[in-house]
Amino acid sequence: MQTHEQVLSRKVYDAIVKVEAFDYAKKYGRVCLRFPVLLHRNGLAQTLAFFQAKGAGENHPQFGVFLNDLASVVGVPDWSMIHTIDTAEYLRLTRSAHRAGDWFKRYAEAILKVDPAEENDDRG
Repeated sequence: MQTHEQVLSRKVYDAIVKVEAFDYAKKYGRVCLRFPVLLHRNGLAQTLAFFQAKGAGENHPQFGVFLNDLASVVGVPDWSMIHTIDTAEYLRLTRSAHRAGDWFKRYAEAILKVDPAEENDDRG
């Protein structure tokens, strides 16, 4: 039997490996690095809104792909329900997103070879 962390890490690993073949993989990796910090500072709803706004155009697919991957990992069909759920569910999703965000960050560094010290001008 696998622990919850093992299941979570496997889901994130699968998401990262799937993105590895795309041309936006490094940008996706930078999104993975930034997500935990933004989540901690701003909360789940505000971070999701920021990523949705950034990913609205065709120029930044990494934001939409990341949000879809995160939703899949934490077990929600999509993020449209974030403003209608009760406080207990919001806190549960926030905790799940924190744990998943840590795995996304680890795997972005290990698999996608994204350097946390490396910053790109496109902010994506």
